[in-house]
Amino acid sequence: MSALMTVPFHGTNLFIVEHHDEPFVPMRPIVEGMGMAWQPQHRKLVDRFEACITHMVTQLPGDDQAREVVCLPLKKLPAWMYSVNPKKVDESIRQTIIDYQNECDDALWAYWNDGHAINPRTQQPAANDESIPLERRLPVAADNFDAAKRIAESLGLEGNQAILSANSMVRAAIGVDLMEMAGVKRLVNEAQELNYTPTELGAKFGMSGASMNKLLAQCGLQHHVTYKPGRKRWEITPEGKEFAVITDTAKKYSDGKPIQQILWKESVARPLKRLAEKLQAEMPEVVAHGLSR
Repeated sequence: MSALMTVPFHGTNLFIVEHHDEPFVPMRPIVEGMGMAWQPQHRKLVDRFEACITHMVTQLPGDDQAREVVCLPLKKLPAWMYSVNPKKVDESIRQTIIDYQNECDDALWAYWNDGHAINPRTQQPAANDESIPLERRLPVAADNFDAAKRIAESLGLEGNQAILSANSMVRAAIGVDLMEMAGVKRLVNEAQELNYTPTELGAKFGMSGASMNKLLAQCGLQHHVTYKPGRKRWEITPEGKEFAVITDTAKKYSDGKPIQQILWKESVARPLKRLAEKLQAEMPEVVAHGLSR
């Protein structure tokens, strides 16, 4: 005997002992791992596999001393495994025995040959492998989509923006377009209203973008802030948050931060209209007419 290998399996540890360059398995950890009592199974082992059993003195992990253990050649383990009838054991351990019969010897052989084992039940197919049936690829793509959506939300995206970003990430990573597969060509806007730049909003009311920005400021929805000597920008006030959306543009400041742009929702026309009514006598007729539309 020259080596002892510990093999994690179903929440417990099994062992392989090398003996004359062959793998043997201490049987008591396997029997007890299956939920069965050792003594009755020991008697059956001696009765049915006496010619194969080897008694070895070894110290298993967790024991305080070396003891004589009953070992079976790994190549004989399947024969003993299937000598146990799951239908004749207590229902509480039936599934565990079936799992051991299906997986135990494969796991032990993998550890003996490769130094590790992979649980086939935890392995998911590659979602971009077109040779794999679609019904097996979809769960993997769905898991990737959930993870991608959480990433998008952690970056500050919400609603449709998060969904579109997640679908784009999944498509780029594993080549599966879930929206296309689901036949979703467009998403319904949650707010059901359009967003406009100050210039676009001003054009609707016969005003320039600069005039619209001043009007938005008069309404208390935004104000000018000096962010560096000689440089100002518009920032939304607490009252304006209800009507505004801040987006990152493709342009960047010298420090690498993206330049942000304020877009205004259609609903901003309500406070603008109230101000227009209040100041109607002072405003150009075309503006007043535009805001009353």
